[in-house]
Amino acid sequence: LTDLMMPVMDGYEFIMYVRSQPTWQSVPIIVLTAKDLSAEERQTLGGYVAQIMEKQQYTRDELINEVRQLVLSQITIRTKGIK
Repeated sequence: LTDLMMPVMDGYEFIMYVRSQPTWQSVPIIVLTAKDLSAEERQTLGGYVAQIMEKQQYTRDELINEVRQLVLSQITIRTKGIK
């Protein structure tokens, strides 16, 4: 779970760094941001993140439930591949 606007390394740099590490390439990333993303920014992130969520679209409880569902879905996907 990451934001795009951070003080030292912005979210884009963070995502690219995580994806450049072979052992972390399959880790799902959820972007949670207050930034109003352009279509181009969404397209850029699309291939690298599991979900993009805008903070202002969710109440606290909705946000927690949405993140919980995304995490559970990733766990389910990954455990189905284990024999």
